[in-house]
Amino acid sequence: MNTQSNIQSKLQLLLVCCLALICTMGSLFAQEDAENKPQPGIASVLRGLNWGDGHQVVFKYLEKEIKESFDAKIDKARDDLEIDLIRKDLKKALENLKNTYTSFTGQRTGYEVSLIKGDFKHNNSETLIRIDEKQKQRYYFFRYDKLFKLVVAYPNTITGDTGFEGFVSKIEEKYGSPVKVDWDTPQGGTRTMVRGIWQDEKTQLIVEDFSSFYSRFSTKFVSVEQGLEIEELHEKGSAKNGSKNGQSNSSVNIYGEDTDQGENVIDQITGVKHSVNLQRISKEERMAVKQAMKQEEITEEEEKGKKKRKSKKGEESAPKEKEKPKKLDIKMDGEVY
Repeated sequence: MNTQSNIQSKLQLLLVCCLALICTMGSLFAQEDAENKPQPGIASVLRGLNWGDGHQVVFKYLEKEIKESFDAKIDKARDDLEIDLIRKDLKKALENLKNTYTSFTGQRTGYEVSLIKGDFKHNNSETLIRIDEKQKQRYYFFRYDKLFKLVVAYPNTITGDTGFEGFVSKIEEKYGSPVKVDWDTPQGGTRTMVRGIWQDEKTQLIVEDFSSFYSRFSTKFVSVEQGLEIEELHEKGSAKNGSKNGQSNSSVNIYGEDTDQGENVIDQITGVKHSVNLQRISKEERMAVKQAMKQEEITEEEEKGKKKRKSKKGEESAPKEKEKPKKLDIKMDGEVY
């Protein structure tokens, strides 16, 4: 009798443990699903990420994304040799991703002369992860190891002949009208749109035209709660240096493979002179940097020429002193006459 009672007690205890384990696992799966569930509104661009995630979480997410893209290539491979080559490329892609992690601690990084030069501040506990695609780049920004901003740069040819206004109109189809639009009239040019701003409860989106210098359109997603204050700090620093991201006064598939220019754009919108590391920036940005440096050299030469001409003109206009008789300084046998 006692033996039977003990068996029943053990079975009940085992049943309680199993139920507790099932509840715990269910809670964990529910939490994981909630974390991977796309966020509503503009923040949907983050997909499986959230504002405030650490860089290791972002690394894990991007590594998964890269591996999935290579798995698709492996599935289409024709033989083992091709599979080995694809796996080598995968390993290289993952290493390249790790190498993009940058801490802004006062050193020259190359980003100081790039499209994102106004998006970070040195010695401010800020870091960056970059992922390169065929034509575009994604930049994930952190402060105190918390994700607060995502910048995506696209070639300005992506919307064909419609230009930046065409790019903005496609984003309007996704997010509605912007809360603010900035225009600029370059010297000798016509009034054009240079910036559009959208905002909801969680995220601010700033779309900017950097065509004149970097041949790029930029979409900047900023956490309202964690990022706007940091952005204000960046703007103060840029204003102090006399510029704002290289811009005068005044979505497109962020994930996966690039598509042909102008194809299905609305479906894609989801979401001075010093030694620098030019490998960190795109080809167009490198060309722009070299052009800027060359222009700076030309400007310096022009300034020197102006000063030289001004100095010569001043000498010609100055009143001439009466010439004094020259003293003969002819040496003959050691004596001066």
